[in-house]
Amino acid sequence: MIALLGMLAPWFGRLFGSRDYGAIRQVLEFGTRVSVSVATAITCLLLLYGRQFIEAWMGKNYLDAYWVLFFLVSAAFFEVSQFPSMSYLYGVSRLRFLAYITLVEAGLNVALSLYLVRIIGIAGVALGTTIPCLAIRLFVQPVYVCRHAGISLRHYYVALFGRAMFATALGVLLPWALLFRWIS
Repeated sequence: MIALLGMLAPWFGRLFGSRDYGAIRQVLEFGTRVSVSVATAITCLLLLYGRQFIEAWMGKNYLDAYWVLFFLVSAAFFEVSQFPSMSYLYGVSRLRFLAYITLVEAGLNVALSLYLVRIIGIAGVALGTTIPCLAIRLFVQPVYVCRHAGISLRHYYVALFGRAMFATALGVLLPWALLFRWIS
């Protein structure tokens, strides 16, 4: 994903320098569609085949690791789907905001992980990572980026994020449900 979307930050910087705000919005929308689509496809495949992979790799005694995989893949999905908005923040020099939310996310991650590890073990650490990532990367960061870039939240969540996620998930889940789930 970094190789795929790594060129967005300098592109945003060039467009911001030339004050081409319409092009910035277009690049942000296109990048969001691409990142959400790729992240959804990878997430769906990891969640669908994760249990079989763990069993084949480590044996049936380690199948409880699937919940760790589930939580960490979910956190990675929200992180990766926000690569374009992070690149946007780099490109338009809004690094202070990105630093603050990353620091808040890290603090919440440590606090929740230490609390939840006592209750549900290693899956609690993974859940403690997922909850702050979901909150920051799905609600706080997009709201700030959309306000700064002039994109409506409804358009972002429904037309960009939701539609890309739904279409890709359908494209992965439908063939799996009809054919591939029977193949181990």
